[in-house]
Amino acid sequence: MTVMAAPDPFTTLCADIDQIIGYASTHQPRSLQQQLGPSDLGSPCDRRLGFQLARIPPCNFPSKWEAYIGTAVHAKLASDFALVPLPDGSPRFLVEQKLPIGHITPDVLEGTSDLYDRLTGIVFDWKIVGKDSLARYRRHGPGPRYRIQDHTYGLGWRLRGYPVRAVGIGFLPRSDRYDKRLFWHEPYNEAIAMHAIQRANGIAAAIVQSGPAIVPQLRTAADDCFFCPWFKTGTGDLTRACPGDLDLPRPSRPLADLYPAPKELA
Repeated sequence: MTVMAAPDPFTTLCADIDQIIGYASTHQPRSLQQQLGPSDLGSPCDRRLGFQLARIPPCNFPSKWEAYIGTAVHAKLASDFALVPLPDGSPRFLVEQKLPIGHITPDVLEGTSDLYDRLTGIVFDWKIVGKDSLARYRRHGPGPRYRIQDHTYGLGWRLRGYPVRAVGIGFLPRSDRYDKRLFWHEPYNEAIAMHAIQRANGIAAAIVQSGPAIVPQLRTAADDCFFCPWFKTGTGDLTRACPGDLDLPRPSRPLADLYPAPKELA
């Protein structure tokens, strides 16, 4: 009779640590969210929005470790900035506030804004990024996805009754010294947020009218396809997944053409 050796305590501990972190990474509120949020609106890929609006189950689950780190840093930033007062003793910064912003059929559009500065009227968002991403944002700016997200938060604050003069993003290095950080800002432009909401509602209306079968006909665009929840290399079933922008034929008429972007995004 063979007697099984008792599990090594350290091996057991390591397995438990992996399981706890893995579970926490995939069960954060943002990871479980199904409806579109401000961070989704800026994707240039209509098909990606279509999959989400049609509630097609994701099939691609890239590493959530970076998001786990980002969540931890966001929590620390929120606790630190919440302590900063104005001269009258009231909080200067409003942190991690949930904002109702509008509607994207059939859901309420809402999101959690990282920071609003009551002193300057600036809406600020944190991004915890790697070296390559930081270098890219330094050369080319934040790109449409993050810009649209930030202006959408700006709309949420304005609807709550706060003045919004500008939006900004703090790109903080995930694996470098803090002094490598990059700050970006521009004047608040409500048209950017409104166009993004209008575009998403156009896609939602097409899905309501024609059903999820219309999703394969939606325009694609290169948008970090590898990280898309519906990316699947070489798939032929475009109703459930997408092989990535480079492998796809171009629809003759992009749905987003129904809603031309403001000149700031053109």
